[in-house]
Amino acid sequence: MALSDVSLEINSGSGSSGGSREIVYLSPVASQPGQQDIFWAMQKAGKSLGWSVSQTDANLSPDKQVAGVDTAITQQKSAIASWSLDPDSVAAAYQRARDAGIPVVGVNSPGRNVNTEVLWQNATCPKGGVQDQTAAYLAKLKPGGNVALISGPPTPSGLKALTCFRNYLKADGLKIVADTANTQDSSDAASRIAADLLTAHSDIDAIWTYNDSTALGTSSAVISAHKKVASAADPADGVVVIGSNADKDALQAIKQHRLTATWDPDNIATGYAIIYQMKRLLGGKKTVPDITIPALLVDSSNIAEQGNARTRAYTLSDFPGLKGASS
Repeated sequence: MALSDVSLEINSGSGSSGGSREIVYLSPVASQPGQQDIFWAMQKAGKSLGWSVSQTDANLSPDKQVAGVDTAITQQKSAIASWSLDPDSVAAAYQRARDAGIPVVGVNSPGRNVNTEVLWQNATCPKGGVQDQTAAYLAKLKPGGNVALISGPPTPSGLKALTCFRNYLKADGLKIVADTANTQDSSDAASRIAADLLTAHSDIDAIWTYNDSTALGTSSAVISAHKKVASAADPADGVVVIGSNADKDALQAIKQHRLTATWDPDNIATGYAIIYQMKRLLGGKKTVPDITIPALLVDSSNIAEQGNARTRAYTLSDFPGLKGASS
């Protein structure tokens, strides 16, 4: 079915009528820059349809996320998008929403009772995918090197991707010398974690981090330890530090040689994809195929080409990941 064929006049059962909809995004931690970009894109895409888009911040609390679903039901929202912190704990709430006629779009949240998913390529694990590419990238910059991992709060999708990534690192001949988590999801906490890692393992060649705030905290610790952050153009000298999200500060850090690389998961396309999925579901479909958003590795070789993500000229009929999504 083409996008233009989807009717918005079908009542979702949530109390909305006609083309006007009130939808909500349950963010896992709304202060994170990438999450802000997703919400911004949802607002922009929603506005093109005459929709009202709001956000609820779980602030890393699964209980708050459950409460957010129940509030959305009480407020008779038309649809819910949610990045599940704990898919098992929130599954019953998702079912309550669906029983009330409110479709649920999961964001990097494989689990029960969502109607469909919008997935980052970073969160998947095919051969040749992001996890495989990242391991190969580190192996190219630091052949046979010692790698430390700083993951984030233990979400199921994150843990699954991390397990996959570990396997690729080992297959590429890299040695994992430390494996820890920044459960506070802050740069300050990451800096302390990285400082301890650098003290315990003075021979670390690379530090992989799960997001840019963690990467920037790690970079600060590397510099404070009187070490150099390696550039992709000159990796032999220094510690490779890689993040994810392509936050504005991270892109600036690459330009200033304070960060080696970051993955751009395309948060703007993610927001558009969420609204696209909601539109199809509110058009009468119970389930629609998942959408995977392609990612791009950004380092010194292509940093000059990276502009403000919010200037990307996407529409609901043209955004990365849309091809093949219609059914």
